[in-house]
Amino acid sequence: MRLFVAVHLPDEMKDELYTSFSGAVTGRVRGLRFVPPSKVHITLKFLGETDEGLIPSIEEALKAVAEEARSFTMSVGGAGAFPDVKRPRVVWAGVKEGRDELAELAKGAERAVEPLGFEVERRPFRGHVTVARVKGAAAAKAVGQTVAANEGRDFGSFDVQSFALVRSELKPDGAVYSDVREFNLA
Repeated sequence: MRLFVAVHLPDEMKDELYTSFSGAVTGRVRGLRFVPPSKVHITLKFLGETDEGLIPSIEEALKAVAEEARSFTMSVGGAGAFPDVKRPRVVWAGVKEGRDELAELAKGAERAVEPLGFEVERRPFRGHVTVARVKGAAAAKAVGQTVAANEGRDFGSFDVQSFALVRSELKPDGAVYSDVREFNLA
């Protein structure tokens, strides 16, 4: 079973992100695929293929993280691309307010599942919302347009009161996400 730990965004924010980023590009662009609103989230920790027998232990570890963390306000705004706009692979909206709290939550999830055999991510955590994926250099111009159109945008804020262990089931027409368990913050 393929799993990750994530913070869900409010539906209206997901819809606005999709509309704003996809609307900055005219027509279809080969190699640029926008994330549908139903799949928009902030990944705290990607676990990957996981034995189902580990789920109770993962849940216990993440429950302990949630009990230690406090709810916080997070705002989303701006735009960019990883690794950069000239060689984009991912287009993102940034986390502004609440960045430190989100990073602490990600660090807590990372530490909690490490004893269960999950590798520690070597790259530093950079809280972001993936809004599009890029394959091939043909989409670079469109990426530049969509990033420029959204660099100064403020997509609003919300109270982060929980995070979830999410299952990602790969299907021929894309991944289907479902929550395995939600964890409420203290």
